Amino acid sequence: MSRCLSSTVGEVLTENIAILDWLAAEYPVLGVAGPLGRTRLIEALAFVSTEIHRSFKPMWHAATDAERSRASAQISALLNQISDTLAGAYLFGDRPSVADFYLFVMLLWAKRFDVETPGRLTSLRERLIRRPAVEAALRHEGLLAALVE
Repeated sequence: MSRCLSSTVGEVLTENIAILDWLAAEYPVLGVAGPLGRTRLIEALAFVSTEIHRSFKPMWHAATDAERSRASAQISALLNQISDTLAGAYLFGDRPSVADFYLFVMLLWAKRFDVETPGRLTSLRERLIRRPAVEAALRHEGLLAALVE
């Protein structure tokens, strides 16, 4: 189960996709505009969650070198696939959405585990690292120094 979020109405939300959808609804700047905007956002969140995120399991848990190598190749292929969908600097154009920030975590993991990442996604990761709020969150979690080395 993902971390939970207590909303302003006292409800508890769990699971990344639900939490990120709620954030995009509460803060439209983090969503995607247009008639299919929310649907496309959920589509991207589902891809990151069910395909990319899940594929990292062998990297975090006891696995053989062969299993990690297969996972790395699979993750790289998935990253290439999502890289092809970038509609500009970010997944949906010129500003990041909650899907970009979820993908960002996967890109940090890819860097940590030396997974081959397309140049467009490496650039996306570096763009997001330089955002003041992202930098502050990474610093708070004690992760910034390791990422900028």
